[in-house]
Amino acid sequence: VGVETSEPANDESRNAVVSADGNQVVYETRSTNQSVAEASPCPQGNAQVMLRNMLTGVVRRISPPSTLSPTLCGTTGSTSPSVDYSGTSIAFASDQ
Repeated sequence: VGVETSEPANDESRNAVVSADGNQVVYETRSTNQSVAEASPCPQGNAQVMLRNMLTGVVRRISPPSTLSPTLCGTTGSTSPSVDYSGTSIAFASDQ
């Protein structure tokens, strides 16, 4: 799944799920350059759940939140995302 910069992702992305209407893609990534809007508070190696709006191309991190203290980052991160039929609700596993 693409990033907002011209640089390739610097780590893997996987478990992508597309909403029924095809407008939203939710996925997990260990990449730290998926969204230029906000840096992850957790170290590289922790998985993050990202949401990409396929109409606008905007990528946004769902978890972990930017306000999370780095001392609260777990060892795995956020994984196994899913999105409901309408693309409005997202669920995932997290140790943060």
